Amino acid sequence: MGGNPGGGGEPAIVSNFALIIFSVSIIAISLFIAWMARQGEIKLIHRAYFAVAAVTIIWILGIIAIKFTDPSNTKMLYIWDSLTYLGGASVQVFALYITLIFTKGLEKFPRKYLILLIWPILANIFV
Repeated sequence: MGGNPGGGGEPAIVSNFALIIFSVSIIAISLFIAWMARQGEIKLIHRAYFAVAAVTIIWILGIIAIKFTDPSNTKMLYIWDSLTYLGGASVQVFALYITLIFTKGLEKFPRKYLILLIWPILANIFV
């Protein structure tokens, strides 16, 4: 049931269907970012969304890279896995930034909120 659809004995880390979904997601996010950037004035909330989109794309690209890496190449798998942590751990912080910007009506980002970036950094160091 969890095996590789190609008939091999090892399970697929990322299925071909998931690869299609990930690819379409990257294209959609990129097109939306390009559309927003061409609208003119980019506010703080837009920049925070760009950060969420960028780390989400990094996260997805890491997962896609894992699919195409030979399972015996553990060094590259480790690198790609680390890349997914960079995206996955950062997206929550930037989503919180969007929440703070929206709920507080911020036009400039206070430096005191930058301390929240310590969590994704620590996640990457410890993992």
